[in-house]
Amino acid sequence: MTLKGRILTLVAIPLAGLAVIAAANGFMLRHVSGVVKHAVGQNLLPIITEEIPLMNDLNNSIEFLLNANRDAYQGYLVEMQVLTAQSESRVAELIGTHGTEIGQVSERVGLASAQFDEQGRQTYAEYGRYFDQWKASTDSVMQTSLILAREFERREGIYRESVKSFDVMRQQLDDVVGLIEKEIESLQDAEDKTRQLALFESIELLLNADRDAYQALVALLEYSHATDETRFTAMVETYVSEYEQVLDRTQQAAAVYDEAMRTEYGKFVELLKEWNGLCLQVADITGANLARVASSRCGKQPEGFCPDAYDD
Repeated sequence: MTLKGRILTLVAIPLAGLAVIAAANGFMLRHVSGVVKHAVGQNLLPIITEEIPLMNDLNNSIEFLLNANRDAYQGYLVEMQVLTAQSESRVAELIGTHGTEIGQVSERVGLASAQFDEQGRQTYAEYGRYFDQWKASTDSVMQTSLILAREFERREGIYRESVKSFDVMRQQLDDVVGLIEKEIESLQDAEDKTRQLALFESIELLLNADRDAYQALVALLEYSHATDETRFTAMVETYVSEYEQVLDRTQQAAAVYDEAMRTEYGKFVELLKEWNGLCLQVADITGANLARVASSRCGKQPEGFCPDAYDD
């Protein structure tokens, strides 16, 4: 073999080997590619196209539920705050916040339910019944608190007016006593002793009536801020008794009045009755508020709900 032939042979052998290797690699690559394609199609692709989106949806559902749980606690906190609020504007503000929180609970749980399976939907339906019961209960607390706050402010206004009226009424009583004392000072003759004694008895009656009026005022103060129905009833009865004693004793004292005294006494009686009207309004409002609180207790709430905050 010539030198040229030998060189060509040496070159051809590696090239042939490379060709064989290339052919083998091509076969292997096609085989591997087929295996990978099959694996991706059968296993990985469903995970990417189905399971990962489902996992994302379930994760979003859990997030909705966690946020709804937080909203429920915030709504409950607002309910606790409203129980001690006495300003109508503050209660109205809390009611707005409460409505937002409760609405978000319902909305977010509803969004979460889109991913529930059959068992989850059954649980969701059961949850809905409890949610409706709780919502009715907590809404009732909020609305009752609004009425209580409104009536509390009205009661406080009438109470302050009654205290001012009491001072005016007492001043009028002092004016009657002043007229009696003036006449007593003018009586000097022995024949006037009977009249003088009668006037002294009249003053004694008026002083006792004045004491009764103060005791009625104390009873008013107690029942206007009573939180216990038994105590409230007892103090109203005390007030009525003291008021009737004021009226009875001043009427007895008026038996010896002259015309000027009767005129001033008539003004006193008008003021006394006006004051009594204000005091009875305070009693009516306080009693109605106590009844509203009582109606909000366990017996008036949906079964299973009993706000401890209403306990005395």
